[in-house]
Amino acid sequence: MGLSAVLLVISGRRIWISAISSGLAFGMLHFINLFRQGLLPTINQVIAAAAIGMLFGVIYLVYKNLFGTIFIHFLNDFWIIAVTGTITEQDSGTIAMIISSVLYWIILGFIAWRIIKKKVA
Repeated sequence: MGLSAVLLVISGRRIWISAISSGLAFGMLHFINLFRQGLLPTINQVIAAAAIGMLFGVIYLVYKNLFGTIFIHFLNDFWIIAVTGTITEQDSGTIAMIISSVLYWIILGFIAWRIIKKKVA
């Protein structure tokens, strides 16, 4: 493996490490919602926020554009409000929350992986 290939691998890892740490911090900030909703919906929201926060991190680190992350955050919150009528999540059952969180992580992880792969390669 040549030096440029090694640098690309290191660059990709740095993007993932940065995205994961910033995403987890973004998700943890959503624990404040315990003041207005139950524990299970809050945990689900924290997990979803961490996943989308990681995508925000990847988008920013790869494209150096904060507007894209702000716009996606707006669309995400707008969609939730349009569908549910509120930003507060309702307790829809533990199994449903686990399934939705896993699907959210898979979809957003795949998108992040594609962005990194396209930009680093």
